[in-house]
Amino acid sequence: MNFVRRAKNHRSQKSISIQSEALEPRMLLAVDGPQLISIQPDVGDVLQEGVVRNIAPRELTLVFNESQQIDPGSLDGVRITRAGFDGTFDGVTDVIVEPGYIGIDPLRPNEVIVRFAEMLPNDRYQIEVLAIDDAGKGLTALRNTDGDTFNPAVPGADRTTVGFKLDLGAQIVSVVPQPITRAADGSLSQARNQIEVYFNNDDLNVASARNISFYQLHFTNGTVSNADDVIHTPTNVSYDAASDKAVLTFAADLAELSTGEGTYRLRIGTGEDIPVAPIELAANDDPGSSFGTSTFIGSVASSVVISSEISTGESYPIEFPGSNDEPGHREISLQGHLQADADAFPGIQAIPYNFMEIYGKDSQGNTLFNLITDTQKMRAREIFDLWSEHLGVRFVETESDGFIIATGDMRVLNPAIPVTPDGVLGVAGLHPDPDFEEQPIAIMDNLELWDDNFGETLDERNVIAAQNGDPLRHSWMTVAMNEIGILLGLGHTDELEPFSIMSGIVSTTLAASNNRPSFEPVFPGPMDVVHGQHLWRPEGNDIDVYRFDLDTSGVFTAETIAERQSNSSLLDSVLTLYRDNGTDEPEIISRNDDYFSSDSFIEMELPAGSYYIAVTSTGNVDFDPVVENSGFGGLTEGAYDLRLDFRPRIDNFLVDATGVAFDGDGDGVAGGVFNFWMEVDSAANTVIVDNSAPSGGNGSLASPYNNIAQALANVNEGDTLRIVGNGGVDGDISTISDNDAYEIGRSGGRTLADGSEFEVPKGVNLVIDAGAVFKMLQSTIHVGSSAVEIDRSGGAIQVLGTPKLPVIFTSYDDESIGIDTNPRITSPDPGDWGGIVIQNDVDRSEGRFDYEQAGAFPNVINNV
Repeated sequence: MNFVRRAKNHRSQKSISIQSEALEPRMLLAVDGPQLISIQPDVGDVLQEGVVRNIAPRELTLVFNESQQIDPGSLDGVRITRAGFDGTFDGVTDVIVEPGYIGIDPLRPNEVIVRFAEMLPNDRYQIEVLAIDDAGKGLTALRNTDGDTFNPAVPGADRTTVGFKLDLGAQIVSVVPQPITRAADGSLSQARNQIEVYFNNDDLNVASARNISFYQLHFTNGTVSNADDVIHTPTNVSYDAASDKAVLTFAADLAELSTGEGTYRLRIGTGEDIPVAPIELAANDDPGSSFGTSTFIGSVASSVVISSEISTGESYPIEFPGSNDEPGHREISLQGHLQADADAFPGIQAIPYNFMEIYGKDSQGNTLFNLITDTQKMRAREIFDLWSEHLGVRFVETESDGFIIATGDMRVLNPAIPVTPDGVLGVAGLHPDPDFEEQPIAIMDNLELWDDNFGETLDERNVIAAQNGDPLRHSWMTVAMNEIGILLGLGHTDELEPFSIMSGIVSTTLAASNNRPSFEPVFPGPMDVVHGQHLWRPEGNDIDVYRFDLDTSGVFTAETIAERQSNSSLLDSVLTLYRDNGTDEPEIISRNDDYFSSDSFIEMELPAGSYYIAVTSTGNVDFDPVVENSGFGGLTEGAYDLRLDFRPRIDNFLVDATGVAFDGDGDGVAGGVFNFWMEVDSAANTVIVDNSAPSGGNGSLASPYNNIAQALANVNEGDTLRIVGNGGVDGDISTISDNDAYEIGRSGGRTLADGSEFEVPKGVNLVIDAGAVFKMLQSTIHVGSSAVEIDRSGGAIQVLGTPKLPVIFTSYDDESIGIDTNPRITSPDPGDWGGIVIQNDVDRSEGRFDYEQAGAFPNVINNV
């Protein structure tokens, strides 16, 4: 783009105070106490007494009659209790549910919002709204702001109670691969061909729980693709409802299966086959833009990936409005609204910009460094995003190409410009230094006191500043947006309304009547958009329509991959899904613009039938696919991959005793599968640590090491380091006060028994079994590299506590847990130890092995 205009000055102007008439304040008449109208969960219908729900609510809204304003100080009058798994509210096993949040809706003062900190379990629940105060019983009435107490549904009652039951899908709470058990004589044994699976307190259908097809052990081959997976199914599954445990028994030691050692994924929930690799199609011709000319993909049975491009063809022949010669448009020699010609370029252009460190020289030839702050850079990126939301142009940040955005000495552009605070705030134009080859540059004055907040600088901020004796500030964002507008070819519009960015007004005033801003700025303003679209037309008109069939019902997903491509595309896509209803006009059933950043995503459960899906650019959404080439208004263009996935509805899945489907992904909604990754090593490559074992061990199951520091010194890359718990003096692992604890850290200047730090070595898989007790002080357990020069990549941690036997981490100063080896009397304090650190950022930046990059997620911390 050629810039032939001169640098323009952004001027500081006084703003105008706009006053409005004050309305007479009115008071609401007092009414009786609040009445409960309904309880609305975030999912599903209004809660009714005795209803059974299969989805756990994350939020409840208690709606009271419209005239009420609930007193936030009386919210203890809302109480939620669950039965404690025995099905009755007897006051003995009942559990009070403590919400993560309870408060008044700021827009609806008659509504109380309750959000739960954790997923609610299977149980019976009752919601009570109290109408009495009884300090002896710990009861507080709900009130409105006038002090009126809650009005129960039954006259004379002291509360209203609504009961309901949650019958959710069963969930997995722990997995223990190749479990280790301790005999009465203290010796250890390992079931190397078994995996234990612990479910929550929701009994399974026994026949379903024992169906071996619902348990698949995938050897991943160390890749993210499932095309090379090898599946092993157990030869037997035993299930005990009393302990909520299933034991999977395989044909051999897991390390001696046909696939040997390596990374495995345990998949539980359904008997589905492995999905086939996606079918990749290239759209050799431009897909049609209407239903009648759409590209037929065929029947989608699993996954299809189509590669194509959204692009604008021939140049749009009509100029957009906003030119200087339009009737009613001011045109004077002193100022022009436009500094460039109307857009005649076909399609959407891309403009680079940068924050280069050196942006010029002063009059003495000294190098000038860009003083722009990180916050100002963020504002600049937001400015470019705001312009691109309306104009047919995309902006790309670079190291040195395109527009230069700087905070510094404005005399780089014009040596004669006066540089004083509160004078000229910014300039923009073509760089006069030949070394910059007329590169466009916008400079904000470095002598100003800038307000770097988003949006305009409200006068109220400057009023407060004046009251505090602080100097006034100017909005860096509004000045920069004006100067970038100059670089785009816009001119100043002093005569337009002050909320036009190019008018030069950089702050708003406060109305005297209510001390609020006199107007709300728009970024950019309406006339800024009119002029900007005249110079940069949003003329994207391409529509790619595809037709496909579904032979059966199931879950359909569609997504575009444009921004997420390795060579990122500038397309900001929109997906629109249509159902063929047998008429000439298929019905739209779903649309999505942004999901994965600028990439779109749709997921729906669909019946068998024929469907259409259209790919367009953001802005191009008012098209009519009945008519060919009906698109317009697109703001972006570029290449994309369209991925269509289909998962047929399945009938062979794990269910609980009441027939509710297994909740594999733990989202509180029945359905989904559970995945657990594990590293399987041979017995020879497994190092065992048992701190109750005698000294002199070699790390084998028969002769474990009794010290973690010793084990770390002898473990090798590719090994599994497995740490077991012990029963202490009484041999009972569940009585934790006398158990031998692993001690890590420093106390009183001495290193504790198991070392000063626990850093998992490179390529070592750390497994900590149920019942182990760790007492830490000034130490952490660290997985992954923390510095470039030390490589601890490829490590993993699995803390395998079970529902009835957790792994315990506590302070070395905690005398209540484990044998106390500290001779001093101590008590634990917050911050005694640093926790478990799982880190992969350093290893990923160095290109080292990272499990997540290989599609595996072995790090897990359960029941601690």
